Amino acid sequence: MPQCHVRLLLLAVTLGLAGCASEPVVPEGPDLLIDRTDALQLGYRYRWTRDLAVSPDRHISRAAILGDLIVTVEAPTNIVTALTLRDGEVRWMKKVATPLDILFEPVRNRGRIIINSETHLYSLAVENGQVFERTLLRSPVAHSPTLIDGTLVFGGRTGLLFTLDAIAGYDQWAHQLTGPVLARPLLSKGRIFVADSRGEYALLAAEDGQVLQSGRTFARISATPAVTRAGIFVASEDRTLYALNRATLKDRWKFRAPGPLTKSPVYLGGTVFLPVPRHGLIALDALSGHTVWQRPELGTRPVEVNADKVLLAGPNEFVVVALETGQTVTRVGTKPLAAALPHDNRIMVLVSRDGRVARLDRK
Repeated sequence: MPQCHVRLLLLAVTLGLAGCASEPVVPEGPDLLIDRTDALQLGYRYRWTRDLAVSPDRHISRAAILGDLIVTVEAPTNIVTALTLRDGEVRWMKKVATPLDILFEPVRNRGRIIINSETHLYSLAVENGQVFERTLLRSPVAHSPTLIDGTLVFGGRTGLLFTLDAIAGYDQWAHQLTGPVLARPLLSKGRIFVADSRGEYALLAAEDGQVLQSGRTFARISATPAVTRAGIFVASEDRTLYALNRATLKDRWKFRAPGPLTKSPVYLGGTVFLPVPRHGLIALDALSGHTVWQRPELGTRPVEVNADKVLLAGPNEFVVVALETGQTVTRVGTKPLAAALPHDNRIMVLVSRDGRVARLDRK
């Protein structure tokens, strides 16, 4: 019997006999994703840990906090696991799709967890993981959907922007763009912002797909933009970060980077953090576009701003830096992480590639 089926069977027996799993004990020493003392130094303490026992030939590829659940995706088995945020209890495990499929980050619409591959959409019950629907998408996609009032919005590799009802799965409207959509469409003031691989972008009416405003860059857009109250920030492979007005899409400012931009900008605390491959991380003032600081580390990602400090997550470490100067305040090591997920400015969920999950709470 395949190992993934054995794991699912053992989980079902365990839940059936125990009814409700007991709250896990936080281990000591090397099993922790981050040392207790280091966590305290970052301002957090352990609440619980859980080990999903992922085998060495597999890894956690996606993780998201969806309401009261933490949902992970294991590759290449495509086992989707739902844990309770409160105590880390495994609510259910479900094998979705085939090992040849790539699953993207899940989203939640009320009582359903929605997850898609490049070609299909799956709708699972929040309570037990039962698969309600398997829907063929109108176009192959490269990202998870954006959820807008019960409607799922996708951009296809064929350039087709299309929408589905999140419950019934039926098609709504569609709009053909000039090139493949590699970056996830986003919601901006009740409208849909989308960019394609030819560098063109547009605002569309969410109810019918009518184009309201449009513009373009001079190379493809492969990184998901950041849509914020301060504007829309679009990273283009023409080496430019565009700060756009949310209503008119007019340029507010442009920042010329030292290399093509293929990573998504992050907006936190009035600052835009721009990862530049092979060059590091650049912090920009969101209003003016002026450079605040630059750091050479590759692979670090801002996850939260707390007072005058920003927490950067790397593959094997956390770095706390001063928000105004970028100088290092403290640096602590971690086990290899698949995700560091802040929640409500008081919780941090860590997920390792080998399936260990930990909830940290602010002191």
